[in-house]
Amino acid sequence: MKWFKHSVLLLFLLVSGFGCAHGPHSGSSSASSGEPPSYERVVVASSPDPTPLDSPEVSPKFEIGETDNVPDSPAALASPEIPSNSDNMNLDYVEEEKTPEKAVIADPLEPFNRAMYHFNDKLYFWALKPVAQGYGKVVPEVARVGVRNFFSNIASPIRIVNCVLQARFVDAVKELGRFAVNTVWGIGGLMDLASDNAVNLPKQDADFGQTLGVYGLGQGFYIHWPIFGPSSPRDTVGLIGDMYLHPSTYLFETDVLIGIKAYERVNSTSLSIGDYESLKDAAADSNPLPLGRVSAAGGGGMMKTRMLAMLILALGSFLASTAEGQPLREVFKQVNPSVVVIRSIQTDVIAGPQSQLGIAAGLGSGVLISPDEIITAAHLVETADMVYVEFSSGEKLVARVIASEPAADVALLKLVGSPPSGSVVAKLGDSDKVEVGDQIFIVGAPQGLSWTLTVGYISARRRPNTVYSGLSLAEFFQTDASINQGNSGGPMFNMAGEIVGIVSAIISKSGGSEGLGFVATSNMARQLLLDRRSSWSGISGYLITGKSDKIFNVPPPGEGMLVQHVAKGSPAALSGLKGGTTRATIEGEDLVLGGDIILAVHGIPLNIRNYEEIRRILSRPPPEGFIRVKILRGGEQLELKAINSP
Repeated sequence: MKWFKHSVLLLFLLVSGFGCAHGPHSGSSSASSGEPPSYERVVVASSPDPTPLDSPEVSPKFEIGETDNVPDSPAALASPEIPSNSDNMNLDYVEEEKTPEKAVIADPLEPFNRAMYHFNDKLYFWALKPVAQGYGKVVPEVARVGVRNFFSNIASPIRIVNCVLQARFVDAVKELGRFAVNTVWGIGGLMDLASDNAVNLPKQDADFGQTLGVYGLGQGFYIHWPIFGPSSPRDTVGLIGDMYLHPSTYLFETDVLIGIKAYERVNSTSLSIGDYESLKDAAADSNPLPLGRVSAAGGGGMMKTRMLAMLILALGSFLASTAEGQPLREVFKQVNPSVVVIRSIQTDVIAGPQSQLGIAAGLGSGVLISPDEIITAAHLVETADMVYVEFSSGEKLVARVIASEPAADVALLKLVGSPPSGSVVAKLGDSDKVEVGDQIFIVGAPQGLSWTLTVGYISARRRPNTVYSGLSLAEFFQTDASINQGNSGGPMFNMAGEIVGIVSAIISKSGGSEGLGFVATSNMARQLLLDRRSSWSGISGYLITGKSDKIFNVPPPGEGMLVQHVAKGSPAALSGLKGGTTRATIEGEDLVLGGDIILAVHGIPLNIRNYEEIRRILSRPPPEGFIRVKILRGGEQLELKAINSP
């Protein structure tokens, strides 16, 4: 499929204009009779004659540079006289004393060309200009100029190679020097230091369209493409050569390259708002020739064509590259392969007259955030003996817990093996930018129905300890999107396809979704799992306070944590901690009794006040490589040595 990608890229480059920077090669002048010269519309890409670029014969020159706003109107491309404000329009005109020859170029598609000019004109005013103006209001001009300089600098290979092909070796050396100066001292090309008077290395005007003209290839006929704008067969072929000379062609995939080029076009247009209008207004005061005749003076001099419609299609790609403007179904298709089903197996105490150990299966969801890491809910995997991850392809892989924070209900898994082809890594978004009223969607496995989409809005933002007392670190979004059992650990996306939350819990009287869902924020998950890498202990417990200390016969100060479950192979199990064996209900709480009671961790009493300090110790073990854990077992106090999570 490599040929297909190159075809798509070529089509885009015809639109976004990698290097169609044609300059004049020869000139026109007034007739020897002294009468004003007659100007006709010039659309030829470059001269077919090998006239040197520094020749004194210079034709009317539209030096667009980085503005990319040459109007497609036949009136805007030529007029019987040069407007008085031509300097502001970058229109340089030098008259000669000799009578030019005229090479008439056929325009067999006059009705079509005229219609396409008006079509592209409307696209500029209705689409490109408004977006470029909005972009210009958000981004400072100095930053936009730096971006323009950067893109111009990385296109230097196009100009260097074409100068060599045109036997302009001195210009090639100048362009190479310009590239070196701007890259090294201009901070990667953000500043155009080479154009300063002290250096005096201006940008050379050279591209493959010119090169074809130098070697005698004629321009062919005139055609005004819809979307593409005015061109000629030679111009179109020239763009192909420039495409293969541009470094970005070899650095990025097609979709990324389209986005980059689209941004470049929007940025450059924001710096030249009004230029197209000025040229169009000036041409409206003249007497333009009909489209039927297209001529070039003195052997085919050509303006430097940057097609207006190139920007329009690039703008469309730019908008499409931001999923904000895409339909929900398209965003869902993009992110769905990143969502996985989580199945956990753990040893549990079965409720009944005689408590027995059994196997409990858990079902939830998760999301791939790197090629081998998955974020899910802590309550789903914290005490699991085994964790399996199922991908949308149906393939299942084993995973292990490498970080967990039960107080925020988020956990990080690492795959044992590589994910199947077709899997997608989702991007963690910035949850601080999410506001109440924003639309979101959730993908998960409610009631085991895998890869189900539900849509809703952000109803509120809840600070830690305002929803569940046991989740002291959890910052939640409240949402009305449907959440059911099986959704836990699944991602909540914004409309750009970025993860902004991890599903945690619901408040429900019926046991199903009632519009009160709670989702841990992505920034909190990033901080706890990726930045700090919270340790995984592999236990679940119940905090004992002064109200229940006598029930458990806890020594003063009457605080600690009852260990209920311990995952096999976890750091807690390796240290010797034991879970409960008997189910009971105490003060309305369903508990598993008979396990160890942790009294202190590395000499610090285990209570809610010391939780943060204990978290820090668990995340960064002391130099001796283990943590001392003081426990109460069978009425006797013991000290164990616990290792950190792998």
